Amino acid sequence: MSIICKSSDGRIKLYCKGADTAILKRLAKDQGGIAEISVKHMEEFAHAGFRTLCIAEREIDEAEFQSWASRFRVASVALDDRDEKLAEAADSIEREMVLLGVTAVEDKLQDGVQETVTLLAQAGIKLWVLTGDKLETAVAIGLACKLLVDSMHLFLLCESALNSVPQMLHNMLDEARQRAHARTSSGVDASDMAVIIEGDSLSVALEENNRMNFLELCQECRTVVCCRVSPLQKALVTQLVKENNLAVTLAIGDGANDVAMIRAAHIGIGISGREGMAAVLASDYAIGQFRFLARLLLIHGRWSYKRNKLLVMYAFYKNIVCVMGHCYLAFYSGLSAQSLYPTALISTYNLFWTSLPTMVLSTLDQDVHQLTAESNPQLYAETQGEKIQSFFKEAGYWFLSGFWHSVVVFFFPLASIETMGGNGMLNGIFNLGVAAYTLCVVIVNLKIVFCTNSFTVLSIFVVWIVSVLSYFIFLPVISLMGQTIGSFNDLSDVGFKLYSSASFWLLLLLGVFTAFLPDWTFSKLLRQCTPEDYQICQEIEHGWRDGLYSENSGFVGPLVRRPPEGSEERNSQDSAMLELVSFPTRKVRPSQSDSEELPSRRRMTWREVLSEVELESISRAEMEQGWARRVSNGFEVVTRHSDVTTVPRPLEEGPLPVLRLRTA
Repeated sequence: MSIICKSSDGRIKLYCKGADTAILKRLAKDQGGIAEISVKHMEEFAHAGFRTLCIAEREIDEAEFQSWASRFRVASVALDDRDEKLAEAADSIEREMVLLGVTAVEDKLQDGVQETVTLLAQAGIKLWVLTGDKLETAVAIGLACKLLVDSMHLFLLCESALNSVPQMLHNMLDEARQRAHARTSSGVDASDMAVIIEGDSLSVALEENNRMNFLELCQECRTVVCCRVSPLQKALVTQLVKENNLAVTLAIGDGANDVAMIRAAHIGIGISGREGMAAVLASDYAIGQFRFLARLLLIHGRWSYKRNKLLVMYAFYKNIVCVMGHCYLAFYSGLSAQSLYPTALISTYNLFWTSLPTMVLSTLDQDVHQLTAESNPQLYAETQGEKIQSFFKEAGYWFLSGFWHSVVVFFFPLASIETMGGNGMLNGIFNLGVAAYTLCVVIVNLKIVFCTNSFTVLSIFVVWIVSVLSYFIFLPVISLMGQTIGSFNDLSDVGFKLYSSASFWLLLLLGVFTAFLPDWTFSKLLRQCTPEDYQICQEIEHGWRDGLYSENSGFVGPLVRRPPEGSEERNSQDSAMLELVSFPTRKVRPSQSDSEELPSRRRMTWREVLSEVELESISRAEMEQGWARRVSNGFEVVTRHSDVTTVPRPLEEGPLPVLRLRTA
């Protein structure tokens, strides 16, 4: 970056600051000695993890400045290739400069960067570092963040091998494939490789003939570090991954030089800080520190993904249940286009009776607690592994469920609603339609209840009060309006007739039971035989989280909190974390005096339960009958803890758990 200023005595000077690779080649020929000394100093600073810059100046005479300024003004208003012409004009003036000195700034990592990087890596997210720092500084930061470890096999593309980059990419790609195949065949994780590339070599790697080899090499590696890159190169690398890989890209930066990268990615995140607000203004989301990225992705991102997926599927489901009744009626009405439901009910279906529960579900539902999601980043992988087959499988379940519920909604009222009224006259078709519509409203709202993972006062209020109960109040009111003021004639007296019929209320009970019997049976079988990872976490949260199964009690009891020894000497944060002890539970919570006499025992993890660890409080015969067959997809669910030798901290305080297991 350069500026041109004019002093009070009329002298015009250009001041330029930038990376050593950009500044040193623009110095005058007589600057070789001081440049060599400065390079040695910058290497020492870089090895220590400091960020270095060079500062140079040049004095310009008036005639040269006026000539350059006219060319720069023409380039700035050019309609074609404006950026290239501006870069060419800037390059023509940034010549024959005098080196003023170098700067070295200790760029300390924010709190929680290392832990956040570890969590994201465990979640299956590949991390690429695009930085303008020197190679030594980038490597030092990568080691500090645990992006690079000593056991990694590094593929280094430095500027000294600029002419050999195409051949080196080809050879490195072959080696990476061989190493990945060998380690995969032996059952070992193949992601033990990393690519480190400098800016000039990256320009060659991004050429049309080399870019796919470079992308495939990076895909075989766990970490990619691009150093000495310009803002344009950051955007090109992001665009390369975005256009040629079936992956969602997320770019995060805190400075103006990250704006192009943030805009090129699918999702841009800006960190607000001392670097200014340029990155925040260009981003989709803004956070205060890098460590907040873990919560943004692993907790809120995962919740949002699952909520949106459920929202889309449920939207198709509830409309299938309602609309298919018209198709069934067509076979009985001779394809006369007769509507099954009254017009007033059709217009209020998505507006009143099914909209608010859907909104609450898609904004408040949480399948697992936030601490569970953050402590087990592997749960995030289920949002990455969604393929087209799993989508059609999920959609097929919802469509089949919708078709089955639509059959119940139409044919149960058809078989149960009386065709003859109490006055000897035939009931109209809207008696059948309103009965079917009422059963439809009840079923689709109960489906929300079955899909909800975490109930709140608002969700219960919206489903039962706002939607279901208000509908049963609305129906006689609108029927009365048809009798008194003459509006909604098709609903006149329909509500009173249905409410006075015992078969209508029996229809609601049997229809709901018949509709949800396959859903409940199917979900229970899947949960018992092939549970998902989040379902196992739910079991921990609602049962095993609060204590150990005791052979003498028959249910999972709560844990007693006791302050550890020496807690007075800890700081305020650590003193709030109390160690846990488990005990042979009873049917009620023990008193404080009773709990003091209970022996201390280490709390089990779920993996130990599955492994049938020999603990006194485990009923092995009972475990082998059912719970021992429950398996995860290959990861161990753990809770937060400060030391592996101590008892883990619980995820949250919870109520007394429900009855889980019974002993003989």
